[in-house]
Amino acid sequence: MPMPPRVVAGPGCSAGSAASGPVVQYGGGVSQPSSGGGILHKVQARRKDFALKTGHGFGRPLLSVIVPVYNTAEYFETCLTSLLDGWEPWREVIVVDDGSTDGSRAIAERLAAADARLRVISGGHHGPAHARNLGVSKARGRYLAFVDSDDAVPPDALARLVESLEQSGSDLATGPFCEVRRGEPQFAQWIRVLHDTHVTGTSAAETPLVLRNFYPWNKAYRAAFWRSQGLAFREGSMFEDQPLVTEALLGAHGIDIVDAPAVYTWQRREDESSRSQVGFYRKKAVEARAEAIDLTRPVVTAAGRTVLDGWLYTVIEHYLPNYLRAFPKIDEEDIAAALALVRGAVTLEEIASVPRVDAATRALVWVAHEGDRAAVERLLADGFETPARWMRVLVDPVGPLRPSLEGSAAGRAALEAVAAARAQWLDFDPARFTPRTVETEWLDGDGVAVRGDLPLAGMFGVDAIAAGAVNLTGTFEDPW
Repeated sequence: MPMPPRVVAGPGCSAGSAASGPVVQYGGGVSQPSSGGGILHKVQARRKDFALKTGHGFGRPLLSVIVPVYNTAEYFETCLTSLLDGWEPWREVIVVDDGSTDGSRAIAERLAAADARLRVISGGHHGPAHARNLGVSKARGRYLAFVDSDDAVPPDALARLVESLEQSGSDLATGPFCEVRRGEPQFAQWIRVLHDTHVTGTSAAETPLVLRNFYPWNKAYRAAFWRSQGLAFREGSMFEDQPLVTEALLGAHGIDIVDAPAVYTWQRREDESSRSQVGFYRKKAVEARAEAIDLTRPVVTAAGRTVLDGWLYTVIEHYLPNYLRAFPKIDEEDIAAALALVRGAVTLEEIASVPRVDAATRALVWVAHEGDRAAVERLLADGFETPARWMRVLVDPVGPLRPSLEGSAAGRAALEAVAAARAQWLDFDPARFTPRTVETEWLDGDGVAVRGDLPLAGMFGVDAIAAGAVNLTGTFEDPW
């Protein structure tokens, strides 16, 4: 039996491709594509000092970056410095102060005094959605981008997105983002799969995995498209962005999927101080998620079965399990809200039939839908969130789940649903994904070691792994 995979962080958020971490590394290296200078950087250096001090010569900016801020002074200067790094006159940065009381506004005003590309406006105290919408109304750029005030943008990241749109004519470009946990950069597996190659002019129907990329801040949007579609963040809601981003992905005339190094650095703080994480699993937040799902479903349903399945994959594989995994650390009312969320979000038929959902997740969401809290807790306690479990389920999707599930009617029904989905796993086409082999060598009596990287997407390669023909010494986080 092959060794189970382990999570290995990549070399950093600003180097390498999305495949750089965490990746499936067969003991070896990862290619490091060059970011290049690009057409936007071919400007005359002699204009630098005059332009930065006066703003003259800028003309209409090509890109407007909107940054809502509320009391993130500890991280805010790093954020703005990352956006103002270099002196390119083609971008403007609009800070919308949402009533900060910790000195965040003073940081922005100090930097704005030295750099005419930075503007600071007041947004009252109405939340991030209002601040973003206000920023859009003041933006002069041909393209729009959004950045949270406690995150950062790697060098040249925005240029790569804008360059892609300039060359393709698409309405939206999205790039890989890097999560930083305890100082270590990581990429989720679905990111490295989605951003494996640079694709221009695609759509959600052609590339449904793009619907997993529901964040507003690792993207550039054509401003004319944004305004013509009447796009706006929902004010007063915790998940103000996700129905909007889905609507943008479905309405875009062309989506560019950039395979560049990370275009965004998302700080995931263990103390949950990130604006994106506050109270995420509490009853109020769970109900806000349910509202966002209810608003999004009619839009994706109208787009057809392929799009609906792509969105349901995200809901079942990613949204719902996050709340169930939180059971050990949340209150009773939060747990009740999470179970209600599952029941309202999907049907049993969808849990059983949506392609690419991994076996343990399918079973976990099924028993939660049936209200079998004990079965949910048994699954979590029995270690089915570990890489070793994942490898066992990959080869035999029913056997490893049986001890946790066969003790209840809901659990036995979940086992049947997982078994019925087995054919979907084996039928997945591996030809869509290209391994990058760096080196191979024969092992003494134990097969071959392959050094390089390979997306383990949709459970392909089952037969080779089951036969022990591949020596896995690498890593992944998620099945997609």
